[in-house]
Amino acid sequence: MIREALDTHPAVLAARQAQDSARFDVEGARWQFYPTPSIAYEATSRQTSAAANQRSGVLRLQQPLWTGGRLTFQLDRARANEQVSGSAVDVERRDVALRIIQALGELRTAALKRLAYRRSGALHVEYQALVQRRVAEGLSPQGDVVLARSRLVSVRADLEAAQVQQAQALNRLELLLGRSLELEELAEILADARDDAGADWANPGLEALLTRAAQASPALQRALFEIDVRRTEVDLARSSLAPQVSVRAEHARGSTTSSASTLHLSVASNFGPGLSDRSGISAALRRVDSKQAELEARRRDVADQVRADYLTAESSERRLQVLSDAAALAADVLVTWRRQFLAGRKTWQDLMNAAREKAQADVQLAETRSVYWAAVQRLRIAADGLDAYLDGLPAAERPATLPPTDVRPSTPSSTEGAR
Repeated sequence: MIREALDTHPAVLAARQAQDSARFDVEGARWQFYPTPSIAYEATSRQTSAAANQRSGVLRLQQPLWTGGRLTFQLDRARANEQVSGSAVDVERRDVALRIIQALGELRTAALKRLAYRRSGALHVEYQALVQRRVAEGLSPQGDVVLARSRLVSVRADLEAAQVQQAQALNRLELLLGRSLELEELAEILADARDDAGADWANPGLEALLTRAAQASPALQRALFEIDVRRTEVDLARSSLAPQVSVRAEHARGSTTSSASTLHLSVASNFGPGLSDRSGISAALRRVDSKQAELEARRRDVADQVRADYLTAESSERRLQVLSDAAALAADVLVTWRRQFLAGRKTWQDLMNAAREKAQADVQLAETRSVYWAAVQRLRIAADGLDAYLDGLPAAERPATLPPTDVRPSTPSSTEGAR
């Protein structure tokens, strides 16, 4: 499902289109190093004499020789933007994957709760028939039938709520995949009542998870690349203070003059109005500081999410054994209470309470299993990266996606030389 959604979800497709656009921006920045051709044609008409009419054409070719590094910095910025757009694709892919896992977890919870309530409903139907026979035989009061009907209605209401929850989760999956789904396609997940979340995942500990999550996070990777973009903008702002040296070749032809070819060497500076260029440099530096603060904020968000999922997984893992034992004990108590009720040592309300406690134990176990499953999947994606998660690679074979977070990757430089 995740693989299918990554190929079809519009958010991922939009991010990939933006990445393609950034690649063309890099191509455009490379063309800035080449000569710029231009053609001009002028025609002058005079009313006094047709012979005085003039036509002239000029072919120009201008090549920058030195720009204070402006062309190189523009190329570096385009390349950094391309890396930002690439990491944005990874961010969208991970977001879609996590949303599918969340929807599957909710669907799994609803399906297991629905199963528990259906079993409880069947049991209450059986108990209602039992107490009706006892009332007909004069062994139980009419009030026991009312209690049995009340509990049956309550279970059916809970079953209806679980069915609505299941339909909502299924609808979320359909929206993520862009197609209709049948529950039969999800039978393996929905029918699996085992605790299989940690079967192929070893808990490496919180500190190891935090380190690996920081290295694999596409959000942190994107923040680092955005810092690179802002730093190239600082270099661009500083290069505006340098003059531009260029050579221009011209060839002119006209109706009244002979052809002429000229070669011009020009040095030009454009400092902007007042001291605006220096203000632009200061503004660019502040944007670098802003992105560095944003990087730290994203790093804390990643750590907070990993800690939350880790605590959820640990707590759920501990609760699973307790709730499994509780569900088994509730089933034993229910059998014992029924036998003692028939023997006259327990009341009808005791038996009804035991049936309700059995259903509650089954529901709590179902919810905890689903919460544990979803938390483990999120932790695996955070620690190993989405691609490694989908490929099922062990952590040792996970490809490095990001250097340590306290080391900024070097900004790609132009191979054309600093111009």
